[in-house]
Amino acid sequence: MRRGGGKSKGSSYERFVCKLLSLWVTNGARTDVFWRSALSGGRATVSNRRGKINVRQAGDITAVAPEGHALTEVYYLECKHVKTLKLDQFLIRNTGPLADFWRRAKKEAREHGLIPVIIARQNGWQDLIISTPEADIMKNPLIIAPEVWISLLADVVGAKLSAVK
Repeated sequence: MRRGGGKSKGSSYERFVCKLLSLWVTNGARTDVFWRSALSGGRATVSNRRGKINVRQAGDITAVAPEGHALTEVYYLECKHVKTLKLDQFLIRNTGPLADFWRRAKKEAREHGLIPVIIARQNGWQDLIISTPEADIMKNPLIIAPEVWISLLADVVGAKLSAVK
């Protein structure tokens, strides 16, 4: 990847996830239910520091149509598309990039009273969804650890991710 291309890669991934989640919650009818949060969730962080709760702008994904509120009012959604997640380090030693992403997502979700969810893709891997056991969207987790469940995103949304453009 060219130098400085990570932001573009992340933004593109967020748009992909927004379309996928939109298709999921509308049973394939719409692609415009979710969109990227202002400042990639930073607007909610700034509001929080000022003592104002801004749940609808928390995380990377926000609902821009009523159909999406059921998801964004329960879950703090973060998207990560990185060269390597180091899943093994996360699971065995609680270190590496995914461990850092998870700690931050849990902290920010707690500040907003939401359940943390990370939707992540490592280069060359299938998309993963990482959350806690209380997340009722997690179906047939591949990995079950004390504080985290990990599933393939395709298993959760029941879709072929390649169909989303």
